[in-house]
Amino acid sequence: MMAEIPSPDAISESAFSAALARYPAVIKAVSKAKSKPGQQTLEELDEFRYVSAPARFGLAGGETSREAMSLDDVKTLVAWKLKHGKFRPTLMKLVESNDKATVEKTVLEALSAYEAALPEAGKENQIQAHAHASTVAVRVLSRLRGIGPATASLLAAVHYPQKTIFFSDEAYAWLCGGSSSGYQRPSKYNDKEYAELTKAAAELMIRLDKSAQDVEQAAYVLINDDGSNKEKDEKNDKKDKKEKKETKDTAPKAKAHQESKSAKTKVEHTAKDNKRKEPPTDAAQTGSRRSSRLRSG
Repeated sequence: MMAEIPSPDAISESAFSAALARYPAVIKAVSKAKSKPGQQTLEELDEFRYVSAPARFGLAGGETSREAMSLDDVKTLVAWKLKHGKFRPTLMKLVESNDKATVEKTVLEALSAYEAALPEAGKENQIQAHAHASTVAVRVLSRLRGIGPATASLLAAVHYPQKTIFFSDEAYAWLCGGSSSGYQRPSKYNDKEYAELTKAAAELMIRLDKSAQDVEQAAYVLINDDGSNKEKDEKNDKKDKKEKKETKDTAPKAKAHQESKSAKTKVEHTAKDNKRKEPPTDAAQTGSRRSSRLRSG
């Protein structure tokens, strides 16, 4: 599988776009495999990560205001990270131990540091400048408990989805971990490795005119999808169609059975009512008259 993955230096725009287009299907397959009763699915969390969160916290449409990120928002993003990649059982407890006010204050400080690290427009390539600013913000966010460079980059990425890449295993493996033995995931998850990732991502973003989010999602597909996910998708689709068909086929039968049962019950009730209304028999009438004479005597 690894030998078939195109390197970031050689991948064509069409091959990159094809990988990116596979992301929803790959996430759907992974989500089904990791879903547990009573928990949000990876698909639902992915919607928050790539749609809701950037819309709330990013600078969309040239606006200069954004929502403040709360501890609950951070926990939701961490939940996505744990389902999207490697599960770390102690991480969420550490994140939950942060003070709410401290989280909001630290996020704001990180955003201010990010903006301060950007040069004046036109003085430097903006993609490379944002790559550097991302590393500055990550160092500030890493002050929080349970927030290392990887999770810190995630918090920064939802604020700057076009320019800041999330320090995922897949992104690092594809962009920085290529070797003769395959693609290696990060070993230390430190600032130095994240700086390597932001530099490599910026070069690819410039060459193919893609966003940081595009690079992150394409890398996830290239590293994780060996073609089996497509087979799983088709199998799941067939299963869903079969279940829908069975539901559709059994619904009329269930309705007919219920109607038959209701009709039977109605007939029984009618028979009982008619029996109550039947006139007394001759023997019953004679017995009644005899009783009346005895009482009068």
